[in-house]
Amino acid sequence: MKRIILLFFLLPLIGIAQKKPLDHSVYDGWQTVGPRVLSNDGKWVVYTVTPQEGDGTLYIESLQGPKFKMEIDRAQNASISEDSRFVVFRIKPFFKDTREAQIKKKKPEDMPKDSMGLVELGKTDILKVAGIKSFRFPEKGAGWLAYQLAAKPAKPAAPASSKVVDSLKHRIDSLTKLLSQLRGEPVADAIAASIRKDTAAPEVKPDGDQLVLRTLATGKEITFNNTGDYSFDESGKRLVMHQKKNAKDSASQDLIVIYYPEKGQSVTIMKGGNVFKNFTFNENGDKLAFVAEREKDKKAVQKFYDLYLYSEGADSALQIVNKDTRGMPSGSSVSENGNLRFSKSGKRLMFGTAPIRPPKDTTLIEMDLVKLDIWNYKDDYLQPQQLKRLTIDQRANYMAVYDLEKGTMQQIGSPGLPSVQPVLEGDGNWFLATTDTGSRRIASQWLGKTPRDIYVVDVNTGKQTLVKKNFNGFPSASPGGKYIQMYDATAKNYFVWDNGVLRNISQRVPVPLFDELNDVPD
Repeated sequence: MKRIILLFFLLPLIGIAQKKPLDHSVYDGWQTVGPRVLSNDGKWVVYTVTPQEGDGTLYIESLQGPKFKMEIDRAQNASISEDSRFVVFRIKPFFKDTREAQIKKKKPEDMPKDSMGLVELGKTDILKVAGIKSFRFPEKGAGWLAYQLAAKPAKPAAPASSKVVDSLKHRIDSLTKLLSQLRGEPVADAIAASIRKDTAAPEVKPDGDQLVLRTLATGKEITFNNTGDYSFDESGKRLVMHQKKNAKDSASQDLIVIYYPEKGQSVTIMKGGNVFKNFTFNENGDKLAFVAEREKDKKAVQKFYDLYLYSEGADSALQIVNKDTRGMPSGSSVSENGNLRFSKSGKRLMFGTAPIRPPKDTTLIEMDLVKLDIWNYKDDYLQPQQLKRLTIDQRANYMAVYDLEKGTMQQIGSPGLPSVQPVLEGDGNWFLATTDTGSRRIASQWLGKTPRDIYVVDVNTGKQTLVKKNFNGFPSASPGGKYIQMYDATAKNYFVWDNGVLRNISQRVPVPLFDELNDVPD
């Protein structure tokens, strides 16, 4: 009897000790801590916890003061305002709803849409806005939030006959009532039969994306209709936007507008054009650069982007670089994929150029085109990697510098020297450049990396000077823009480049400067 009682008490322990079987079904439940955002005052942290498959959770947690923790389902991509008062985030649709829509192969406009959430730190109230496309805080300014609402899908217009019904409704109702009395029909049925339904109603075009500027302190909002790209300057004192032309008004034009939130005023700096990208302010905010495609013939086979600059107080933005500008490499033009960046002083503007692509042959029908993917064993990358890099290669561009004081352009990068690092925040006399082009990339298939050639490029003349060939490591320029520091993983020593001279500065150090326990076959 005692043994039976003892066995009875041991059975729960045996059940507890059994571990859950580890099979493929558990993978989707594994969770990962995503990006963490720390407020500028150090009092708040925002982070996400996301499963391998399913809906994640956003956590807002206090690090100082009263204990506070808030959970928001399906939220991600959080950003905290400069003054550490507000957090904005994206709320994704339910995973199951998105998956079901993908299975049904719904059109992009019919897919479940994201929402935006806005929370004042320390409070539990959430302002939610549906149909969000994007949102932005000023980088170093407080008090404002800009967010863009996606255009609503086109809806069928009211049947053409409804206009007649609206204008003659009273007359139709009177006549129908009279006929129904003569025939002895119910009045409602007669009215319904008298209204003809059009089978092919035209679509009403949406008004376009709406840009909303919100004053965080008061909640007051101002809306700009039919907008494209937009951007704040660092301080948040200026908001630039592309306002698209009204499709219903043939005389309207695309506009580039700068709005001043504090003043409640705006200025139009450009009229006309098709595509505008990469709005970039200088540090002071009094200069704005962007690229634009303004071909008058929208059906042109080849379209070119140009670089524009606006200086505050001027009447309009001016074109400063195009494909024919002196200094532009032959067969190249301004790239719409390049990053625009002003130097620290604002005297230089860095942008990207790219070879001009041949015009697309519009005489051939898409279904008649034969697509062939060929790989050669001498190629830099394996075929799957080539396909993975296809978008990167198509968007490839090479750094150039425009001197605002001299009004001149100098090409720095090239297909043979693709990677360029500005020195002294863009104000240095030379830039640091590296390349791994050539047959060296093939070895990365088994080595995992490639040796690089290091160059310095004179910003004023474009002259390239070789610093070191087949270097195994990652060089970096000194903060003052005078030296290049590098650790050579092959020589296991530190080197410094000083005005054309490369010196080993660690050869007399008696102890190893590498991880002796990291024993890998390289």
